[in-house]
Amino acid sequence: MTLDDGVAELPNGLHDALLRTLTIDFVARRATFTMRAWVGKADAETIAEREAYRPLTLSVSGLLWCIVEPPGNDGIAATEELWIDGGPLTDLQSRPSVPQHSVCECDVVLAMREG
Repeated sequence: MTLDDGVAELPNGLHDALLRTLTIDFVARRATFTMRAWVGKADAETIAEREAYRPLTLSVSGLLWCIVEPPGNDGIAATEELWIDGGPLTDLQSRPSVPQHSVCECDVVLAMREG
């Protein structure tokens, strides 16, 4: 399963997900992200339904590199989760200088091997 396939199974993808922890195994080229994924519906009647989150562990294999802005870098307190707004780099209006098959997610950038 590709990262895109896994993200497509979430109702809102990684849009507005909150990153809690990140573990990287450099030898195995694997990153494991523990986060809360937004599963709410923007048009739901109650705030609780609109702002619903569920725990998610995302494991990425074939990792080439990973960049994560540290908490406190953008005025975010070190005790807060990092906000993610995921999607392919091709969807961005202003593309950062990273390899073509990378995924950019606000404070998180990943590059993986194809296939």
